[in-house]
Amino acid sequence: MLTIQFIISILMVLVLVMLIINTIRKYDSVLRADVKRLRAENEALRKELLKRGIVEYV
Repeated sequence: MLTIQFIISILMVLVLVMLIINTIRKYDSVLRADVKRLRAENEALRKELLKRGIVEYV
């Protein structure tokens, strides 16, 4: 009986760890997509400002 409870508790911990890892991966991919989008927007804005002569090339 004690052995079964021990095995079940280990399995529950493993499932919890897997859920945490999957959540972290999901939010990491969302953040990566946001960073990619912001870099593209930043590049477009920088090109527009360069074209207008507002900022110099850095």
